[in-house]
Amino acid sequence: MSDNFYRSKEFKEMLQQYEAVRSKGSFPFMDADDLTDIAEYYFYHGRTQESLETIDKTIDMFPGSLHPLAFRARYAILVNGNAQEAFAYAHQINDKGDLDYFYTIAEILIADGKVTEAEKYLEEKEAEVDEDDLEDYYLDVATLFADYSCIKQTKYWLSKSSDTDSRDYKELQGRIAMEQGDFRRSEHIFNHLIDEDPYANGYWNQLASLQFAQHHLQASIESSDFSLAIDPDDFDAVLNKANGLVQLGNYDEALKYYQRFKTLQPQNEAGDMGMATVYMAQNDRKKAIEALSKAEQLCPPQSINRIEILRQKFNLLSSEGKYAEALQCLEKIKANQGATQAELDVMRGFLFLKQNQVSVAMRCFGQAQSSAGDNLDQVTMLVAYAAYECGYIRYAREQYLKIVGHVDKGSWSGGWAFITLCDHELGDRQAFLADLKRTVELDPEAATSFLATMFPQELSAADYYAYALQHPRMGAVPYEELKD
Repeated sequence: MSDNFYRSKEFKEMLQQYEAVRSKGSFPFMDADDLTDIAEYYFYHGRTQESLETIDKTIDMFPGSLHPLAFRARYAILVNGNAQEAFAYAHQINDKGDLDYFYTIAEILIADGKVTEAEKYLEEKEAEVDEDDLEDYYLDVATLFADYSCIKQTKYWLSKSSDTDSRDYKELQGRIAMEQGDFRRSEHIFNHLIDEDPYANGYWNQLASLQFAQHHLQASIESSDFSLAIDPDDFDAVLNKANGLVQLGNYDEALKYYQRFKTLQPQNEAGDMGMATVYMAQNDRKKAIEALSKAEQLCPPQSINRIEILRQKFNLLSSEGKYAEALQCLEKIKANQGATQAELDVMRGFLFLKQNQVSVAMRCFGQAQSSAGDNLDQVTMLVAYAAYECGYIRYAREQYLKIVGHVDKGSWSGGWAFITLCDHELGDRQAFLADLKRTVELDPEAATSFLATMFPQELSAADYYAYALQHPRMGAVPYEELKD
């Protein structure tokens, strides 16, 4: 349901009528679809308990009704991660020839990781769709796959549509372009859509996300502000702005927006994850761990955020010397199949190295690299980062030098920037200057990401080398006593 609908006079009057009756201890007799809209509104605004009370009462009043049961099925799979429960609700739907029933079954399959089964199911159901509904079916199915970043399937179903002038079609084109990294085309599409409908929050939010992905942070924040001017409670815009602010280093303001997002979406883990990012940047590890623990509690079992939360907790707990708790995180990552065996070995090595058990850590790193197979470069990079975080800078540099030629030509970048950082901390000025020159020429963005704290804020990466030449202590004095 569009958030524009929730701002409409029609919906506001319906909600007011509903809440007036509920305030008197009764439940209003309203249309099942209207009650479902209200339950979705509550869920959309983080009022989960009210949402479930409304939808469960609606299901009792209208057994077999499509939209209440479809909502409950989606809640079961997306929030509880329970496909069996989701199918149990879906199978209670009486009208199994409705398009929304098809979409509900397909979404359960996709959310349960069974994308191929969902494809096959939707292709079979296409034969049952009335000819007049086929265009809607193609666009709806394409949108469903796009929502789960299944771009191959999105492109396939979009190619079936001939409604190329519709906004839904164009929006999907923009989303596909963004997923494929064609940011210029995607931005052109969303700017065109905004010209057609400047009050559509969704377009502004998509544009903000697109600009953020390109590190155009100020532009992303401005797009979020346009969205917030339309609807101050648009939580996507609030989150986008918070993410932009934190990347700009405006931590106090970012924290305010993450807290605002949490007020709007108290059951969404993204607010606590963002707050943890701020606390980590402010070196307040205790608060960061607390925020990540809250995020873990809120995070649905199948969310892609769960592994990221556990990884961050693992690193923070390790840094705080809470090794038993860090090991528990590691076991959760393993149980959730969130890492390969090689990655788990690197993390174990990191944990041992934190405890100065060097020989055991090196065995773990060796096992990781031996079992890495085609992922050897990536695993070696992880070993280098782990060693760096533990203060073993020379070893980290040696590991990265083995792969830097592959890394900077492949899907990862920043290899020479990382090596330059190691040079600086080792006090090897000759290597520092040579590698800094190479870094700013090959990858100025990585130079900014890795090395910006060494240089005046107003300096661009292109000027780093000249600045370093003029400051003879740069790269010549180790930061601290290092373990070698």
